[in-house]
Amino acid sequence: MTHAYPDPTADNCKWQAIDVAARQPLPRPVTLREIKSWPELAQWELVRLPRLSVMPVPEEAWRMVMEAAQLES
Repeated sequence: MTHAYPDPTADNCKWQAIDVAARQPLPRPVTLREIKSWPELAQWELVRLPRLSVMPVPEEAWRMVMEAAQLES
């Protein structure tokens, strides 16, 4: 389990950070351009908002990206 800690780059102590790392490279990278071309994901924050660092990933979006990357979800 990853534990959050105060973000050392933020002036506001309410900001939290966590450390993440990829488990393995994707067999096939999935680009943002490709994700934006899928009408099913038009309402996902990743597609709609121009600047976003953290967001939920809906189950359908995860499944579609993993399928496009040639990985099982």
